[in-house]
Amino acid sequence: MKLYVIAGHSHQSPGALAYDGKYEHYYTRDLQRKVFNICNMLSGYKMYVVKSPTTSSLPERIEWVNRTAQKGDRLIDIHFNYNHPTATGTEVFVHPDTTEENKRTATILVQQVGELLGIPVRRSTPDRAYKYDTESQHDTLGIIRRTRIPAILLEVCFMNEGDLHKYKGKEPQVAAAILDTYNEGH
Repeated sequence: MKLYVIAGHSHQSPGALAYDGKYEHYYTRDLQRKVFNICNMLSGYKMYVVKSPTTSSLPERIEWVNRTAQKGDRLIDIHFNYNHPTATGTEVFVHPDTTEENKRTATILVQQVGELLGIPVRRSTPDRAYKYDTESQHDTLGIIRRTRIPAILLEVCFMNEGDLHKYKGKEPQVAAAILDTYNEGH
């Protein structure tokens, strides 16, 4: 199995601006590198981690995934929520028609990230820890809608001082949680 690890945003579209003056692109790339490095340094992972190209646009990334992915592969797209001063929490998005396995993976992942950072899991309904992409502020998420493999979009935390302060220093644990969550199911 290959795990496609997509760092949300690019140099051309850097995403949200954090309270510390860094863009979302910086944080997504950093976490992507940590996931990739941990997987390559440690044995015991039953997957091959694939990093997305760093300068490609979203349509180019989707095309790349669809061209290279095979049945059984999975995808995680890493993001951080905007710098809202009082918001808090982590959340994950999946396609409404995704597999039950992908929904379980999303649930485990978001709960682990929330526990690691000491922040709540943002839910649309009390009975599920994941959200559908149609419940996002954009109403649909291209990486989830247009890729051929089960995908999860993870919003690690908000980029305000409160959430990002809890995240900083725990990047390796969040990266390991991503790998462990996908590894446990395979």
